[in-house]
Amino acid sequence: MKSRSGQKRSLWESKNYGDSVARIELYLCRMKLITTIAARDMSLRAPYLMQVFEQEAAAVQPYTGILQR
Repeated sequence: MKSRSGQKRSLWESKNYGDSVARIELYLCRMKLITTIAARDMSLRAPYLMQVFEQEAAAVQPYTGILQR
């Protein structure tokens, strides 16, 4: 990645990287919370949980590409 002056920047210095990491950490926290609730309350059905997982994964998907570059 290059800065405006043409110098190479590390990925750690990139604002996009920091934002992506923060969003993915938030996603993981949500998933942990959802699975904790599901483990305690077995009345939650698996299809509902899969729907929630898919929605959360879709929301974070654009940010995972930045980390792979």
